[in-house]
Amino acid sequence: MAKYIHKNVEGMESSLEPIKFSGKVSKLMQLEEKLKEGDFSSLEFDQSIFNFEPYEIILIGMPVYGGKPPTIFDGLLRKANGLEEKSIIPFATGRIYTKTMIPNMKQRIEERGAKVPFGKAVRNFFKIKTSKIDPLIEQIEEYIAE
Repeated sequence: MAKYIHKNVEGMESSLEPIKFSGKVSKLMQLEEKLKEGDFSSLEFDQSIFNFEPYEIILIGMPVYGGKPPTIFDGLLRKANGLEEKSIIPFATGRIYTKTMIPNMKQRIEERGAKVPFGKAVRNFFKIKTSKIDPLIEQIEEYIAE
């Protein structure tokens, strides 16, 4: 979903900075508390993504389980610099509880002083149809144009 949005949103300079974990889920679960607190030292990625100061609009997306974002989301928000007064557009995928995903993410983002103009949760099982993502892309483009 993130790659599709990155490729198809027009009128905005963007970069895609994934945080990936390659290992067993049991190892990730052991790291859960560290990630929640913003300790990403066990993961390999470009740490400069935590500096949100140069950006006006930030898109944050991830798979969500049980209607709540994973603990890494809280860690990202805790470690991020320059969130205040930014517009953050969350998007998420999940199999169930899609109605609570964006409100949960919105609450956490707003607690850090950013605003959430809108967001999108997409219910999926395996593959996401682009027709479910296109309305979000249109909404982003309209927001950029304002």
